[in-house]
Amino acid sequence: MNEFKICDICNEQYVNELKESLSKIDQDAKIEIKCHGLCGIGARHVFVVVNGMPVIGETVAAVINQVETIIKKD
Repeated sequence: MNEFKICDICNEQYVNELKESLSKIDQDAKIEIKCHGLCGIGARHVFVVVNGMPVIGETVAAVINQVETIIKKD
């Protein structure tokens, strides 16, 4: 089972879009929304932690593209 972690503080403006997009990638994934202590990254970039690995991008679309690539490899 995949696990996605989203920060609701750093990524506040993107939370709903990220959650919806991640749910489409894997409907059975666990999605945890809370602070994950990656404030340095979140202050400048959109990010999601995928199965323990941070995925960072300039836009939500860039992050989702990377997540899809990672999930396909697993």
